[in-house]
Amino acid sequence: MSKSVEKEPKVISFKPNRNFYYGAAAVAALLVLLFGINWNPNTEPISFDDLANAEIEAYFEQTDLDMSSYEIAEVVSVTDIQLNDVLSDDLEDDILMDYLDENVDDIEELNLEATP
Repeated sequence: MSKSVEKEPKVISFKPNRNFYYGAAAVAALLVLLFGINWNPNTEPISFDDLANAEIEAYFEQTDLDMSSYEIAEVVSVTDIQLNDVLSDDLEDDILMDYLDENVDDIEELNLEATP
């Protein structure tokens, strides 16, 4: 009988490099998340004007301020508030006169005075 010599096959085992592949995959996933979350083409800052009136009202309704409407009225200075501050659109003389022409029968009864 002849002597047979078994040689080891020339195969590279992937098991020792498995931790390297896991680490590389984790770093790639973190980079994708980092750039994916922070990628925002709109860099305009959010302002108070962007909030809808319904959101502001919902905030005040849900927040417990422990103040009644009378207490809030005492805090807010009425002398500094003008009519156009309360309205969403500024009233102009032309719009006001058109409204009065359409809805008032006798304008003379209103006692309108001219403002300078």
